Amino acid sequence: MKKTIKTILLAMLTIVCLSSVEIKAQNATKRKEIGEKYFGSFFNAKSPEIGGALVDKLVADDFVDYAPFFGNTPDKAGFKKTVASINAAFEEKYVVDKVIIEKDIYVAIWHSDAKHIGEFMGVPATNKEFRVTGITIYKIVNGKIKAHWEQFDVVTMMKALGMMKE
Repeated sequence: MKKTIKTILLAMLTIVCLSSVEIKAQNATKRKEIGEKYFGSFFNAKSPEIGGALVDKLVADDFVDYAPFFGNTPDKAGFKKTVASINAAFEEKYVVDKVIIEKDIYVAIWHSDAKHIGEFMGVPATNKEFRVTGITIYKIVNGKIKAHWEQFDVVTMMKALGMMKE
């Protein structure tokens, strides 16, 4: 009887452990998919038009940008301009290194290897290559991005483009 109970308990423990491993694997896969869909897709689009279409698809109409770039408005239209200007000025390989999810807040820690191929903030293409790192935060509700916060290494980019002295 004791041996049967031990066997049953061991089997249950094994199932729980395997389920935990499977859930962790599913969560890792989900995080990677979210990283590629919501974070990488805008800046790996390779064209302003494709980037803009992704904004139309993934960003809510009542979106608020708490970190608008380059003088753009803090709304969906401004974010779409930001995505378009970055895709026109840079050839990027945007890589999401880690995604952290807490309820409806999604955080991406990322890096981007970029090449300056078009005019950006008055600076003509330099063909210089550089790496920037950053953190992007989205609030995602019902599959749509409702809010955006971001910090990235602007100094490295500005130095690479000759906008700041080394």
